[in-house]
Amino acid sequence: MPAKHENTDDLLELAYESDSQEEITRITKKILEHNPNHSEALLLLSDTLEDEEEQLTLLYRAYKIAKKEFYAEFSTEEEDEALDSDSGIVYSGIIQRMIIPLSDSGKTEEAFQLAKDLRKLDPENQIQSHSLYYYMLLKKKDFSQVVEETMRDSIHSLAWAWSRFIAVFMLSGECDSSEKYFWEAIKMGPDVPFYMFGKYEDPNGDSEDDEEDFSFALLFSEHAALNSEELAAFVLSRASLFGILSSRTTNEDTDEYDTTMEILNSAGMMDICLKILDEIEDKDYPDESIIKIICREFSC
Repeated sequence: MPAKHENTDDLLELAYESDSQEEITRITKKILEHNPNHSEALLLLSDTLEDEEEQLTLLYRAYKIAKKEFYAEFSTEEEDEALDSDSGIVYSGIIQRMIIPLSDSGKTEEAFQLAKDLRKLDPENQIQSHSLYYYMLLKKKDFSQVVEETMRDSIHSLAWAWSRFIAVFMLSGECDSSEKYFWEAIKMGPDVPFYMFGKYEDPNGDSEDDEEDFSFALLFSEHAALNSEELAAFVLSRASLFGILSSRTTNEDTDEYDTTMEILNSAGMMDICLKILDEIEDKDYPDESIIKIICREFSC
């Protein structure tokens, strides 16, 4: 390697630019040979590991170092300035990587505490910390607290909208409020349920909004699709209705179209579907207008 790449910043830049796991491993290990406590290199190296236990071990090590470095620079009263500093960005990034593996390994309370810490570092939701926070609240099945939090939250993100809907549904089932909150969530991200149920695949960088919707759907599908049969059926039937009315599902997709119609028929929503189809026939309605018409029919 040329001498100009021997300093740490240059090596890190090479690691971030590389698409090769082997190259990233080689570069980060080279950095760690000179500085075993380089938290950012440890973070990058952890991303190359397939074994979740090994990854968490490395992330714990990086976390302790990064936390010490961050609070040597900032006080607890200055946590909301974290993303304005290199140490804060690295510290936040490490916490982000730890939450899901910890949760999956059964350490729910520890993962939840980290999600709370991350939210403090990212109050404006620049790095989607609120998604992880609400994810963990739902994981804990603390649905009453989810409702309380969403009523107080001034940042209305996809996580906010879906968490409010899921929590209300899990507490009260199918009702006027869960209907209303579902369609408000759809209005914020019309493609989200189609990512959740696998109709749409990874957008692969088509747009930043598409990537955000996909990432969110991937995280929350555990709750929206699998948390209960009743919740799954509710979401699937409404997504099917919206798919037909918004032409996301057409009769050219014969098998999928037939399946969608069966879902609507089983849910007792065929009459509503046919009524709205007659109303919007040959008209190019935007998603928001279609949702408004659906809400009128559901009195939400």
